[in-house]
Amino acid sequence: MRRKLTLLIAALAAIGTVTACQDPAAVGSGCLCQGTYYGTSVDAVPGQGCKACPNGTAQGAAAAGATTLADCNTCLDISHASFTGTTSAPACTCKDPNAIALQGQNCKCKANTYGMPSRTTTTACTACPNGSGSAAGSTAQTDCTLCADSTHATFTGTTAAPACTCTDPNATLDASGNCQCKANTYGMPSTTSTTTCTACPSGSGSAPGSTALANCSLCIDTTYATFTGTASSPACSCTDPNAQISASTSMYQCKAGYYGTPSTTPTSGCNKCPQGQTTAAGSTTNTCAVVPSTQSYILMPIVSLVLSLFIAI
Repeated sequence: MRRKLTLLIAALAAIGTVTACQDPAAVGSGCLCQGTYYGTSVDAVPGQGCKACPNGTAQGAAAAGATTLADCNTCLDISHASFTGTTSAPACTCKDPNAIALQGQNCKCKANTYGMPSRTTTTACTACPNGSGSAAGSTAQTDCTLCADSTHATFTGTTAAPACTCTDPNATLDASGNCQCKANTYGMPSTTSTTTCTACPSGSGSAPGSTALANCSLCIDTTYATFTGTASSPACSCTDPNAQISASTSMYQCKAGYYGTPSTTPTSGCNKCPQGQTTAAGSTTNTCAVVPSTQSYILMPIVSLVLSLFIAI
């Protein structure tokens, strides 16, 4: 009895040895390439091997045994994807526009989004907020612990409120979470806190994301200024002859000695202070005041000296 049991165990071990495939992608007694592979296993033909069906495709005819690329003619994830390839270039496309089908995998949300893909063209994958990012296949907002623009931004949020901030102080995030130069500047954002976004000159302005001086074809003050420069020398001028640009805001204001609101026409809206009076640039109301005469500053000490001498006599 013991001898029979020993022989049985040896026989089962021999069967296992015979049916075990060396090719990890092969299955069965014939060592056929399994469902998401095609070709000939190394077990059948030394030097060969099962190759992966590309782009989320799989064997359409059977569970195993496909030998050519053309046999990868269906989708692994038939619930979420449609076959959009050809016999020479098999491919599956996820119905959810924010999902992706990769080799040997079901549809999953793309990088920088999270959730579970939809079975329709209405996406169920949500974009990570505030420039944050995630690896493909993320299912929850707490997975958004990366930055979509990992070169120019750093993660400054929390798992509950993911967010990224551009390292360049004159850069801002675009809709895709990439850093770009802010409005009224141009260039390429820096990877450090030293900005490489240059301010547009002479009151000119630009849209966010501008990369060249020639993009400074707008005026920061769109109400009182008009663009009078060129692509190589951008500049804006105020239509009101008694207004000037503010160095701090690049908006136009009444000059020193004038008050009011600049006009949008050559007829000035800035009122001149009476003779002998002045006011600071940017004054919108009549705050004109007499300017102390420099002669007074000279005469007063002399008068004081004469009076003191007279009193002494």
